[in-house]
Amino acid sequence: MSEHRQQQTTAEQYAAWTEAECARIEIVDGTVVVRPSASKRHNRLARLLANALDVAAGPDWNADTDFDVRLQDVPLNNRRPDVTLLACRAGRHRGTSRLHVRSRPGDQPLPRQ
Repeated sequence: MSEHRQQQTTAEQYAAWTEAECARIEIVDGTVVVRPSASKRHNRLARLLANALDVAAGPDWNADTDFDVRLQDVPLNNRRPDVTLLACRAGRHRGTSRLHVRSRPGDQPLPRQ
């Protein structure tokens, strides 16, 4: 019985890929996982949720859709959540095209209000 192993994708390899190459994939434990395109309804609901979060969260936060969230480097884990809420520092948040948001050990969830 032969064992087939797929080569794991590294953070350095991923960084060299074009935006088009990264558009419909996630990296799970170093393995490329192709994700089908979401429906128009799904995308609209994600955008409506992001818009509602933008209004509710205020100017220090930005809700956005469709970009990479880097969970860890080794093995590489990049996910593409439907909506992500980002903290902005003094309005310095610019576009999120190919933005890699890193989670940090010890990050705490937002407090309920």
